[in-house]
Amino acid sequence: MAQSAMLTLTLMCSLAGQHLLSVGYELTYDPADPGQVRVTISLPTEARVLVMPRAIPMGYDDVHYDRFVHDVEASSADGTSLPVTRESAGPRWELGDGGAAARRVRYTVDVDTMEREILNAADTAKARPGYVGILGYSIFAYAEGLQGRPVELTVSAPNDWPVFLTLAPRAPPTTGIATATAADFYALADSQVAMGPDLQVLQLEAAVPLFVAQYAEQASEASILGAQAVSALNALTAYFGSVPFPHY
Repeated sequence: MAQSAMLTLTLMCSLAGQHLLSVGYELTYDPADPGQVRVTISLPTEARVLVMPRAIPMGYDDVHYDRFVHDVEASSADGTSLPVTRESAGPRWELGDGGAAARRVRYTVDVDTMEREILNAADTAKARPGYVGILGYSIFAYAEGLQGRPVELTVSAPNDWPVFLTLAPRAPPTTGIATATAADFYALADSQVAMGPDLQVLQLEAAVPLFVAQYAEQASEASILGAQAVSALNALTAYFGSVPFPHY
């Protein structure tokens, strides 16, 4: 009986430790290769399938973001390169050939082509000479079976580029590298990344902290947009009597 209880406790502790292991995502952008966003996924355990979602959070559209993914590479725990095979059905890639499985995956997303082919501006990432705006679900894939794990995100931009993450909006934009955490892949996919010298970020006081991140190709006053947003948020809060999110 005592041995059985000890075995159960050991198993529970082992599972709890596994649950805390995070998946690492690194997003890299280099203006020398414009319109191309690179993603590296570091996995806490082995995985055999990479999946690129086609569903947009809170929406009903089916968008094939996987068609903009190319140069998928995978490697094992010791760094050995593994074969990668695109499956014939669905937005999936098989990692490895039945032997060692992947512990790291790298791929590139062609944002330029994405923006040309997706006509709804709200459904596509964007890249400009001085600005890049990333919708998480348009860029990030996940290793099948690990999408419920916590996520550690690192964004690497040019040294003089400010980076703003909606996962950590209260932190002022940093230059070059920014980090944040997410509860799981779904929270990561529902987030946004904005960067570049043409990015404007304002933090405004409203019923809860309100952040305005803007890129404008023509003259535009972020402060005017921000004042309108504060007025709208305060009116909404007064009407319903509560605010469902800690910040906007």
